[in-house]
Amino acid sequence: MSDFKVSHGMKSDPGRVRRINEDSCFADDKMGLFVVADGMGGHVGGGVASKSAVDALVDYVGNYLRDPDITPPYGLAMDFSGPEDVLRAAMMVGNAKVFAQSRRDRSLDGMGTTMSVAWIRGRQLSVAHVGDSRVYLVRDGSMRLLTRDHSWVYEQYQEGFLSLEEARKHPMKHLVTRSIGTKSTVQADVSLVPLQDTDLILLCTDGLTNLLDDDAILAIILDPTLPSLDDKCDVLIEMANQAGGYDNTTVVLARVEAVDA
Repeated sequence: MSDFKVSHGMKSDPGRVRRINEDSCFADDKMGLFVVADGMGGHVGGGVASKSAVDALVDYVGNYLRDPDITPPYGLAMDFSGPEDVLRAAMMVGNAKVFAQSRRDRSLDGMGTTMSVAWIRGRQLSVAHVGDSRVYLVRDGSMRLLTRDHSWVYEQYQEGFLSLEEARKHPMKHLVTRSIGTKSTVQADVSLVPLQDTDLILLCTDGLTNLLDDDAILAIILDPTLPSLDDKCDVLIEMANQAGGYDNTTVVLARVEAVDA
């Protein structure tokens, strides 16, 4: 059974209200690695946090690919039995870097970021996340959420106290309950998903999902008049901005296609 060919589209936009884009993202088809992060902390802090976290994670995964015997971070007792373990360690490295920066520079005190990662290895997708940036799987005309928001409103929705629509419009929807860099340690949620030919993986910050519901997002992704992944990303951003654009928005859309042996 052969591996997949991977391709992607990506776009990040500050939106219509904010001057500074505090989101960061990364995509590399050869590595099969895709990342989005939504920084917080005001002024420059959020952007510093998101970029630092993404850079640290990408560096760690890259070092692992070059040398699988890489030592787990900070004396962590971990055997790398699979990509999920690598992503757990990489998220810890990103967290430590952002936390250390905020401790060294008082102007960055309190900064943090969400971070969501999709890593394609062979015919498997490993997903890791902290915060409320999301990862979706699009397959056979439907879209499935692979992450669970670490946010107060999502917890209220899961407990049945808020409807999904109420959660999307709630004034506390930006309050995350877990983030990268705000504490000395962090625990990422990690999962493994088998992939199929023509699967699409969407990563996005909440600038998209707070303004467009899943049906609207899926309609754009499946639109046959948008042939390229970049076109689909452009329209997702455009529609979020038309719906208000009050937040930074970042989308990464990756596709896997079977390659004949």
